[in-house]
Amino acid sequence: MKRSQLYELWAIDLLLDEDLNVRLIENNAYPGMRPDSEFAKGLFRDVNLGVLEISTGLLRSRMKRVIAMINQMTPEKVQAVLSEEDSPTRFQTVIEFREAERNKMDSQFEPKETRGYEKIIDENLKGADQFMGLIESECVPLYI
Repeated sequence: MKRSQLYELWAIDLLLDEDLNVRLIENNAYPGMRPDSEFAKGLFRDVNLGVLEISTGLLRSRMKRVIAMINQMTPEKVQAVLSEEDSPTRFQTVIEFREAERNKMDSQFEPKETRGYEKIIDENLKGADQFMGLIESECVPLYI
């Protein structure tokens, strides 16, 4: 997900056979979220609250970084960014902005662990460490 203000909720049914091969049974782009029990009501509530908490946490993190960058802009940087000419200052400012706008969660906005979610990717980390030990380093492309 490249933009944190976007998300999708999918229901995916998988089958694990006797040889531990995973088979896709079905993939629902619009899963039915109609609870048929108190347990399901609580589960669906937690899923929706979790999606909201993660989305707003990513957005708040991004805005905190972008606002901090704007507040530190010097007149020279503003002029370089507004200019049509390429310059080292303009180039460096664009790089700084792209870093500030990255889709990463600041620790103060992390979702509550009580929701039962487990982080599987952390874009604050580099290489295989991003995948929280779930993917072997030799399976991770070198450009990550």
